[in-house]
Amino acid sequence: RFAGWVDTRWGERASEVEEMIGYHLEQAYHFRTELTPADDRARELATRAAERLASAGRKASDRGDSPAAANLLGRAAALLPERNRTRLELLLELAEALMDIGKLDEAGTVLAEVTDEAHDAGDRGLRSHAQILDLHLKFMTDPEGRSEEARLEAERAIPVLEELGADRALASAWRLLGTVHLFACRSADMEAALEPALIHAERSGDTRERGEILFLLLVAIADGPAPVTEALRRIEEILTEARAEPKVKATALELLGQLHAAQGRFEEAAALSARAQAIHEDLGMRVTSAAMSITRAWRHLLADDPIPAERDLKAAYEFLAAAGEKSYLSTVAGFLAKALYAQGRYQEADELARRGREAAATEDVIIQITWRGVAAKVLARSGRFAEAEALAGEGVDLAEVTDWLEIHGNALMDLAEVVRLAGRPDEAVAAVEMALELYERKGIVVSARRARALLAELDATRTG
Repeated sequence: RFAGWVDTRWGERASEVEEMIGYHLEQAYHFRTELTPADDRARELATRAAERLASAGRKASDRGDSPAAANLLGRAAALLPERNRTRLELLLELAEALMDIGKLDEAGTVLAEVTDEAHDAGDRGLRSHAQILDLHLKFMTDPEGRSEEARLEAERAIPVLEELGADRALASAWRLLGTVHLFACRSADMEAALEPALIHAERSGDTRERGEILFLLLVAIADGPAPVTEALRRIEEILTEARAEPKVKATALELLGQLHAAQGRFEEAAALSARAQAIHEDLGMRVTSAAMSITRAWRHLLADDPIPAERDLKAAYEFLAAAGEKSYLSTVAGFLAKALYAQGRYQEADELARRGREAAATEDVIIQITWRGVAAKVLARSGRFAEAEALAGEGVDLAEVTDWLEIHGNALMDLAEVVRLAGRPDEAVAAVEMALELYERKGIVVSARRARALLAELDATRTG
């Protein structure tokens, strides 16, 4: 009765208090079923409660409040009977919220339940959507070999979902292809997959999915071949259009900070990063925050300040390891190795590089390049030059087939250090000159300046 009174009293504004209305209907249902077996009245209460809690949960998801979304969507689903299609749709949304907050095992359990029930019901759309989301999850928890599996599943599912007009699932399928290209560090291919993903997300009205797609698009723009000035412009445009979407806003701010740091504006970069972190912490976006620690660490390393990079990365590493996440974990380990190497802690750096190698998928190019670069330099410092050069060379070969200019330049700089330590300055000069051309093409002013300084030092060594 109280829920009904509030609903009537608030009228057209009742949507503003849906969580409260849903709570009272939920309690009325539970009290009733404690007193007597469920009857039509109880089932009607459960349906009304689920509608209100689900609506409130979706609004929480839209504003980026994943902990609240997981709570509300889980309660809504629990009120509906098994094999109910609405319940299965809610469980898919619940799984996504659980992934956001790092409850990855729970997300996997939920997705397995949806897959089984959708299969039994002969619901191709829901089953395909659940399988696609399960591959998104497996990229996080068990990434080895997933790229080819994900590509095949997405390409198989897309025609089926197009036939069904399942825009929300189609957006997720195209985003899955974008993730495959992210692992390969190919931004042009990422953008090609994310364009249809964004169209389907907007058609479906799924704000959370749109945010996930824009997250990947922002990474593609920042790390891909677009010059820093162009990337800044494009990301600022996305930020202007998506101010009401917290995850998109936070990611855009963090990557704007990365790009400003590339031009040597470290104070401005730090301010942007602090704003992004505040959003992540306020909304409980723990996985995304841990992922963005890589960007923050990159900025610190670019500024020759590895100690705060180490601090941020260690916290992220501990959280991701506890959550059972491996994709971001391996990259965090690789960058932590770089931070330790920059402090002269070579054996610790080598250990973290190897940990990154163990956690990484073979097709995860950025960590495959990163761990090789650190391990190669440590080997060179111990006089094992042939092994070091082979590893560094592998890193350069991997980087050459990407369109991420900076990681290609960094791989060449790692090779340059190895051959310099081996006493071959001419070869070091050649590698640094190629790296300098890549940094200048991207517009990474700080790295280009560092490369020029090293060239001057090498030239003095040769002439001396």
